[in-house]
Amino acid sequence: NFLFDFALNPQAPYTMKMMQDSKNDKEGEQPDAEETEARAWFKENRESSSLTADDGTELAAWYFAASESAHDYAVCLHGYTNEPIGMARYAKRFHDRGMNVLAPAQLSLARCSKLGVQRARRLRLS
Repeated sequence: NFLFDFALNPQAPYTMKMMQDSKNDKEGEQPDAEETEARAWFKENRESSSLTADDGTELAAWYFAASESAHDYAVCLHGYTNEPIGMARYAKRFHDRGMNVLAPAQLSLARCSKLGVQRARRLRLS
């Protein structure tokens, strides 16, 4: 199904992500200062975290521990055409407010052991 592949399958030959990337290139958009700073912070402070789900799927995320013992948590989940670092601005904002932050990777990304989108497609076609 073309629409399924276009919108959700990152391995498809033509995807929504490609459209967004070329749009940004054409407009010459530059990240603002907050985004640039947040991405640098994200790369410097991220801590790899993962767990195995009951079905054997490896789930991966980046974790940012609060500087003090806090019981406040934020989960920053990126959209399906992005990746965890795309949530850097929000992760940093929550972390700066003293919260623990988790930025999980969607199953369709390389950090996870199974391609969730392709798996869903196989189930749909069965």
